[in-house]
Amino acid sequence: MPGSFGNFFMKAILNSPLHGLLGDSFAVITVTGHKTGRAISTPVNVSFADNCYTVVSTRDRTWWRNLRGDVPA
Repeated sequence: MPGSFGNFFMKAILNSPLHGLLGDSFAVITVTGHKTGRAISTPVNVSFADNCYTVVSTRDRTWWRNLRGDVPA
């Protein structure tokens, strides 16, 4: 479900009490835009193993470019 409508739909479900319907493999990550300074939220796939989260996203997404230095997500 790519595109802004799909992202809106997924974020709405993940931030609601219905989050459990999708399971534990989805989350919303929020980063601060490097150039704009605005908060950018996008749904991602996550995996938890060995006390560590691994975030998986498609290659065409660019949110990860805002993770520079000690920037929180």
